[in-house]
Amino acid sequence: MQNIDLNKIASMDAHHLKLWALECETRFEKQFTDAYDLIEREKVKILYLSGPSCSGKTTSTKKLEEALERMKKNVVTVSTDDFFLDTDLAPRNRDGTPNYESFDFIDSKMLIDVVRRIISCEDYLMPRFDFKTKERVLPEKPERAPENTVVIVEGIHALNDKLIAPFSDVCTAGMYICPEDPIKLNSRMLLESTEIRFLRRLVRDKRHRATDAPQTFAMWENVIEGEDLYISPFLKNADIFINSTFLYEPFIMRNQALPLLKAIGDDSIYRFKAQSLCERLERLFPLGEELISDTSLLNEFLR
Repeated sequence: MQNIDLNKIASMDAHHLKLWALECETRFEKQFTDAYDLIEREKVKILYLSGPSCSGKTTSTKKLEEALERMKKNVVTVSTDDFFLDTDLAPRNRDGTPNYESFDFIDSKMLIDVVRRIISCEDYLMPRFDFKTKERVLPEKPERAPENTVVIVEGIHALNDKLIAPFSDVCTAGMYICPEDPIKLNSRMLLESTEIRFLRRLVRDKRHRATDAPQTFAMWENVIEGEDLYISPFLKNADIFINSTFLYEPFIMRNQALPLLKAIGDDSIYRFKAQSLCERLERLFPLGEELISDTSLLNEFLR
């Protein structure tokens, strides 16, 4: 658990606030060193990168791609989201809505075939799931990866046994990323780790998916249930754990999150949860997004 000393932060000038944010970012970056060493030492061909919703998988994948390229390796990233079935074929929740968290929503047979083709230097077609049309789109022309290619399989289901078992003849490694630490403010609980992720999703989905706060609250219940069913049982397959908690994040996140939370009406079933988050975020003073570096994981949600 990480603790913020509010008086100490309030006493910092702009220069020292920037240094504090940089210190948080550096602490996060250093965690990847073990991953690079493992990939190089064991000659890993497939790296499985998993984590719950809004843990920072997309940015972490990009960091891994860049690092592997500096190591003179070719990299192909396979996102499990791009292997979603068309929405009308998706498994259903108890209320009849599509269950986007289920492993059965993924065309795992096709995904395994694509990964096998990549590491075998054979032609493959990499699909892309269009989240607007809710349909999977295939490219017109196949691709072929060169030798010395490392495949990054990224997504909430990446550590699932069903995706790893078919490659028992290949050197693989697993990575799990999540904001593990709750954040305290002057030794009082500010945000649980799941609440850190919820705020990220609240802001991201409003900016990029036109999803309002009540919709995000409604989906979050299924997200947490899906994590218990489809992520937690497979943490045994992770070799490396990355903690994506940033102490300075709530000071910036509050600026976009508070208006969304305050827009929830008194007649909403989520009003008490929204009010609780508002009360805690309002203990913080706002900090500007200029503290966020261009390579920060937080850009994934705030920009």
